[in-house]
Amino acid sequence: MLKRFFISALLMACSLASQAETSVWKVNKGNETVYIGGTVHLLRSTDFPLPDEFDIAYRNSDRVFFETDMTALSDPSTQQKLAIAMMAEPNHTIDKLLAPETLEQLADAATKRGLDLNALMPFKASMIMMMLEVSEMQRMGLTVEGVDAYFNDRATQDAIPTDELETLAAQLAFLSKMGEGNEEEFVQLSLRDLDKLEDLYDEIILAWRKGDRKQLGALLINDMKQDFPEVYEALLAERNSNWLPIIHTMFEEPGTEYVLVGAAHLIGPDGLLQRLEKQGYAVAHVQE
Repeated sequence: MLKRFFISALLMACSLASQAETSVWKVNKGNETVYIGGTVHLLRSTDFPLPDEFDIAYRNSDRVFFETDMTALSDPSTQQKLAIAMMAEPNHTIDKLLAPETLEQLADAATKRGLDLNALMPFKASMIMMMLEVSEMQRMGLTVEGVDAYFNDRATQDAIPTDELETLAAQLAFLSKMGEGNEEEFVQLSLRDLDKLEDLYDEIILAWRKGDRKQLGALLINDMKQDFPEVYEALLAERNSNWLPIIHTMFEEPGTEYVLVGAAHLIGPDGLLQRLEKQGYAVAHVQE
């Protein structure tokens, strides 16, 4: 179960016909190529098969990069570390950090999804919101691990080397600190997105399958950037800045890399794609 808390925190990312374009890009610098795919971390069974372009990039690559070590997420010791990291200090439990009206909204949201907020009080705000998000996703039928887990399993079976953009320790630290010091803002944003998720999910999946950067921005990041800039900075912009130097080095190394990260990391002026374009890299959709 705790593995899903990792996945839901990174969701920022249907049985439709294959599109002419999708969320996989080929990035070139001279004769060197890196493929970058935007992922959704949890899917429905009807969201498979994935668009063919994801498989094209995989078959043309020698190494696959994920946000973090996907295999280690299933390790019980990792899950135990996450649970410990997500415990709140006694004087910093959520009931002491939120405005009364926000706490009431949070309690109502938990009850609606079959959870008791009192039982969640020992945890930090980030863990509480991830629990609510997991419950909402399960209610919606999002019970299948998504693009990242799918390709991690394939790479393991095919003996394709894998690597990560941030260590598991860094991701643990990020998750444990997510929203810390801004709990009111973080919970408000999370509740708003939680209530919209079911209505917007099909739109998000359609934009993702089309690789529509503008529409993905409207659905995933524009409101967050405007209304909750500190959360946006910590969740997306700062981590993208940390990942870019690693991507740059891929163009200096032998072989071809395939980078798979949540779709929200690729879009907008702070997204990986636009930043690479501004730095002179050629970015184009992968075509069948």
